[in-house]
Amino acid sequence: ESGVASFGGLSEEHLDLLTQAELGKRYEVSFEVAGRRYESAEVTKVYPSENEPKRLLCGPEPVRRFIWKQGDNIYHDQACLGMMRAFNEIWRTLGTTVTWRDETGRVHSEPVRCRIYDVYPLEGMPVLRTALIEYVRGTTIAPLWDRNMLGLSYRTVWNDYASYDDTSGNSYTLKLATAVGSFIACYVLAVGDRHQDNMMLDAAGAFFNIDFQYWG
Repeated sequence: ESGVASFGGLSEEHLDLLTQAELGKRYEVSFEVAGRRYESAEVTKVYPSENEPKRLLCGPEPVRRFIWKQGDNIYHDQACLGMMRAFNEIWRTLGTTVTWRDETGRVHSEPVRCRIYDVYPLEGMPVLRTALIEYVRGTTIAPLWDRNMLGLSYRTVWNDYASYDDTSGNSYTLKLATAVGSFIACYVLAVGDRHQDNMMLDAAGAFFNIDFQYWG
């Protein structure tokens, strides 16, 4: 389940290969994630942050994408995502939803929830602070944020956010429900460092947070 699984079976030689892996190169490495064995990893992107996380395309078929991350305390991510899973269960049990009425009078409703993803720390080596993180296709809200740094009202910012990269008629309601869940969870957990690059929209339009190093 999200926030509690791990990955293992990685030799020290293969650990060194992935630690030093370069963009565009494919490596013959062997490791296991959630009961599935992978035999190769290609670096398809290096992210411009302090610890330079890497996006890996892992095979054999069907391939799966992960973020290779080192240097941060990944157990912070596990704890926060685990609590968000608990919040989701509470909201589901209570039937908590967001509801709004559009200009035509149609009522839209969506369950409040946090958008969860999987985190897999390297098994048995917590001191290395190494993990694979499920890759979620999406975008940061940075472009939207940059457009709204000129003192615009919260309503204007929200309206722009809700329509940003809108690809379906239900996207607004999904954004609203997942944003409500995420902001409540991050407030309760005292999650800090919530800048625009740590807030994301997935391909369906769901809002979610990444990088939980500053919390509690």
